[in-house]
Amino acid sequence: MCFHNYILVHLRGVRQHFYPTLVYIEFVNTFAKNLELLMKENAVSQKQLAQIINVRQQTVSRYVKGAREPDIDILIEIAKFFNVTVGQLVGSEEGI
Repeated sequence: MCFHNYILVHLRGVRQHFYPTLVYIEFVNTFAKNLELLMKENAVSQKQLAQIINVRQQTVSRYVKGAREPDIDILIEIAKFFNVTVGQLVGSEEGI
């Protein structure tokens, strides 16, 4: 399941009046900002995170820029590494 589907699944029935594309963009931007913040706070480079979650450094760079969203499995790995929930990581829960 990709990040986009995760967002829509978790929003289904909550606020159906939102346009899915706008919600998707907001969550991708929030994820990107939160990821960048967590990386800075924990002094983790893009290269280090890439090695930890087993993706290329360019992929992490795209996550941070908001140009790409991770699959749900990668999202869970990132959340576990930084000791936050997936909801906190994507901004649907308070805490980052």
